[in-house]
Amino acid sequence: MNPNPASSGDWPELWSLCEDVHLSVPPAGQMVELHGRGVVVRLADPTGSIGMALYRLCLGPVRLHNMLAGLSDAQRHEVRRLFVAVEGLLVRSLATPTGRALLSVVPLSPRAPFRPEPLPAHRTVVLSRSAALRRQGPAHVLHSPLTAHQVVLHLPDALRVVELLRTPQRVADVTGAAGAPPSAAAVLAFLAASGMVATGGPDREK
Repeated sequence: MNPNPASSGDWPELWSLCEDVHLSVPPAGQMVELHGRGVVVRLADPTGSIGMALYRLCLGPVRLHNMLAGLSDAQRHEVRRLFVAVEGLLVRSLATPTGRALLSVVPLSPRAPFRPEPLPAHRTVVLSRSAALRRQGPAHVLHSPLTAHQVVLHLPDALRVVELLRTPQRVADVTGAAGAPPSAAAVLAFLAASGMVATGGPDREK
């Protein structure tokens, strides 16, 4: 998956801006500015859709389908450009079918690409040696000095997948394990893209 709203249908996902990012939205047609993480991002907004999308992202996690509803093709193009430009300022959350956040991948750098893709069933996966798990209020947080993200595990299903990764296993064994949640494949994709999971084996299925 890349920061293209059209490709977000592989699993339920919520998007929002990092809490320390500030938005300046002038009248339509003028430059929109984002301030955060030591950077300033200025974006042309000819249709006004960039400012509206960013405003909705500031309000909290939102499904892209809801954000794109009613937009013209030109406005959708502007929103796609937006997500490429501010990728390192976005929190990406995997959601349950009811809309609750299962886990969230939080960038720690404005230059933190995050491109989750489904992992082949025969790929070997294991929790990275540098990844550490700690409790933070009601959630658990995975962090590593070698990655540009941290992962917040909001629900027990996400934590269950992490516990299955203590030893090397095939993706198929993780997703098919007793007690593995239906979202296990998507959780693995998010963990791998964040750098918390080491992978091995064939790059793609033959």
